[in-house]
Amino acid sequence: MQEVGEVRLCEKARSEIPETTTDESHQEHVEAVIQDDCQIEQKNSAPKPEICNERLGHIINPLGFRKVCSRWVP
Repeated sequence: MQEVGEVRLCEKARSEIPETTTDESHQEHVEAVIQDDCQIEQKNSAPKPEICNERLGHIINPLGFRKVCSRWVP
């Protein structure tokens, strides 16, 4: 890992993710997308393309969905 000034590159990339991605409006969007198409991939259910898979996991887990045989189930 390279260091840039005081911040390591991985920490810098992580700090750029907005904390508001797990707010209620994003949860509602992801829930509607998953209910509309239960076979959608996690990365395609993002309300904004810049939200990473890690953040999507933080949005999807509280909704109670999990993948079973390539389908999202509550």
